[in-house]
Amino acid sequence: MLRIAVVDDEVDFIAMYNRMITDIFSEHHVLIELKTFSSGNNFIKSLSKTEYDLVFMDIDMPELSGIDIASQLRKNNQNSDLIFVSAHPHFVFEAIRYTPYRFIRKTNLKEETIEAINSYCNRTQMKFKMISLELQNGDMINEKVNDIVTFFSVRHDVYYVNSGESEAKILSRKYSLSQLERFTKELGFIRVHKSYLVNYRYIKNINAKSLFISDDSEIPISHGKKTEIQEQFMRLLRNEDLT
Repeated sequence: MLRIAVVDDEVDFIAMYNRMITDIFSEHHVLIELKTFSSGNNFIKSLSKTEYDLVFMDIDMPELSGIDIASQLRKNNQNSDLIFVSAHPHFVFEAIRYTPYRFIRKTNLKEETIEAINSYCNRTQMKFKMISLELQNGDMINEKVNDIVTFFSVRHDVYYVNSGESEAKILSRKYSLSQLERFTKELGFIRVHKSYLVNYRYIKNINAKSLFISDDSEIPISHGKKTEIQEQFMRLLRNEDLT
């Protein structure tokens, strides 16, 4: 279940927007728990008891603006996704530093809210998407796509690394890296070297001969493939359904 908050000082708008958001998520068969706040201060107080997955938030509010609230959320390491909803498009330049998921204009409210929630649901489904893998000992294991950092080969054996585990697991010999490349391409994996497939979500930096992933490990890249890898990486970053 997604925990969602709507923060806006206009009570009538909150009631209407609550219904709209609930209806759109219902169309995706996504269960939500939605709370509304007509005061930024009341929303901040609620954070001591609840951490929200997604916050729809006006910017121009008395007491605490949406920008003030976003600043507090980030300072407190709250990882809520933020969607700013405003009648003032110029606020987007202030809002962007808090990496919002979307900026919705109240003048185009329904269309942009539908697009934002459609994209968010697709992203959430990918976040929990599972793949089944057979280990060398014959056991089948289900892993979240987002938890797999790399697949790599050593001679004829293929391994994979899970972000939450210290040791790589060895896969059945029925797998080759080329087969895994075809299977995982649409899941966000990039063939950076003949021996490595890397989940783009973990890439931090790409240089001429190697790339660095989020734990600061260095992975070699094939000669002359830097530009191609960078282009694939950027395409994946732009694809909202995979982020």
